[in-house]
Amino acid sequence: MFKLNIAIYMTLLFSLIVSTITSIWIYKKKTNKWLGMLIGLCINTLLLLGATIIFHKIFNVKEVDGLFASLGILIFAFFVPIFTCINFSILEFMRYKIYGIK
Repeated sequence: MFKLNIAIYMTLLFSLIVSTITSIWIYKKKTNKWLGMLIGLCINTLLLLGATIIFHKIFNVKEVDGLFASLGILIFAFFVPIFTCINFSILEFMRYKIYGIK
């Protein structure tokens, strides 16, 4: 069960990294923060929905131990808005500090 929890947390981290990198890439390419946010949200939703299906159907995970034990398999759905908020914060930081746009 411990290895499965690590796999769940690594899946969450992978989704955050992929959506953040893609959001930044879209923002740099199109200079449109909202398009980057939308792409990041879609990627988060697709990756975490796929992870929910895989972990529930293939690995028969019904609950997670540790800090998020009360969420069970819905841990993936719980993190979609959190990762979207993190992506928004990163894009805002890039917009104000790196590019100097106000």
